[in-house]
Amino acid sequence: MINRRSFIQGIGGTATSFPMPALAGSLIPAQKELRLGLDASSSMYPSSSLDEARWKIQRDGHVAALRDPEIQHLLILGRVLVRAFLWSSGNRGFKELHAARNLIRTEADAERVAQVIAEETPSVQLTNATEHGMLLQRCRQLAAEAPRVVIDVSSDEEPTEDQVLLCQNERDTLAHQGWTVNTLGIGMTAYEGLRYSVQTPDGFSRLVNSWADYPVGIRQKLALELM
Repeated sequence: MINRRSFIQGIGGTATSFPMPALAGSLIPAQKELRLGLDASSSMYPSSSLDEARWKIQRDGHVAALRDPEIQHLLILGRVLVRAFLWSSGNRGFKELHAARNLIRTEADAERVAQVIAEETPSVQLTNATEHGMLLQRCRQLAAEAPRVVIDVSSDEEPTEDQVLLCQNERDTLAHQGWTVNTLGIGMTAYEGLRYSVQTPDGFSRLVNSWADYPVGIRQKLALELM
């Protein structure tokens, strides 16, 4: 594993084995990889109307945050590679939005990510139970493309009893790799569960009281983890 210090030394001339992201037109490597996890489980659809669903609030909250000038400035300044994932449970409950994968060098790059997320609606295959441990596991299996990796998890559910051990094992493995997991809990129960079982020691957890507060909460959370 290459730590941040050795990566910086590598830029100055010392050989390093850390792979640079294969992004067309980019001569400067990403310094941080931000992995956005969007909960696509059945808990996002408590009503029959998708227009009123929690999924739409979550999706649009991410879109608004990525279009926020302060967030865009931090993404550009930090040379952040953004990747977005839908997750729920099981082998089919994980999907990367490949078109959203982008090294943010300009406001237009951030807008492209926002637009891809804005157009996304989960398929029926994704709307299952909520398995936080599966999300961490699948993220771990994807190679890092920057010296720092931050996984961003939002949920209105705490890990179930059968998921707690997997969450903690995956969390500890990610922490050992030097990766960070930050969480946003909607409601106190979710917040406490995520903080206890999902957040890495160097990460943080944020609380919003309801879905009505989510758009402000996710923007504040992104600003904090990008600083």
